[in-house]
Amino acid sequence: MVQAAFAASASISASSSPTMEKGFDSQPAGDILISESSAGTITTDTVVSVHIFSIGVVYSEKPVVSVQHGDIEILSSSLPYPNDTFTFTIKTASTVPSTIKISSIAYNISSEALYDYVTVKVTSDNGIFQSLGTTQNGQVIQQAQTYGSISGTVSWTSTPCSGTVKAYQIVTGIPWGSGNEHTTKFDAVTGAYRITNLKPDFYVLEFVPDDPNYKTKIYHPQNGDESLGLLYAEQVPVYSNQDTSGIT
Repeated sequence: MVQAAFAASASISASSSPTMEKGFDSQPAGDILISESSAGTITTDTVVSVHIFSIGVVYSEKPVVSVQHGDIEILSSSLPYPNDTFTFTIKTASTVPSTIKISSIAYNISSEALYDYVTVKVTSDNGIFQSLGTTQNGQVIQQAQTYGSISGTVSWTSTPCSGTVKAYQIVTGIPWGSGNEHTTKFDAVTGAYRITNLKPDFYVLEFVPDDPNYKTKIYHPQNGDESLGLLYAEQVPVYSNQDTSGIT
């Protein structure tokens, strides 16, 4: 059984695109806005990072993060050494679509910096948004790269055991067991597992128990051969910002 739980998207925008110069500190930049399209898109306990990708550039001071619209709550923020990555944590997910504002952004740009522009990438750690977007001197040059996940519960006919779940992205011209592999362990007691950071596509799922008394089970669109321990079923779809659940 496949059940999909929908999760909506988020996007970033910038308030201005100021000119930057090498060899100067405390150069102000435009605010960055992170906007949800639906409530709860950015979940509780998510850690959002705003990382400077430009060599020779650091934050002059810790930016300010606030809620511009909605009821999402921010728990805390930090700017650890070497001052190139600003992070903040979500205390409580929103019940209405919300917008987060990152303001008071300023950069120290070394005279030895490679470029006179600053590239910043906004990411999160929750497996749904690997990248919310990228700005360059305040201009958004890349919007969200959205990912999905697969989750489920492994059940046993007798004694529970641990094992590995493998998800192979189906790529034309490449045998499904030859790469594009994502793995996780399933819990030895509950059987629960979740594979995150999957690009939207179709996947083959392989369940490999640590106990040799159990057979490997594979979800794949072809005829199976139970004598070989291969139990084939349908391929598994992954959609942007969705968790495909119920794969057991």
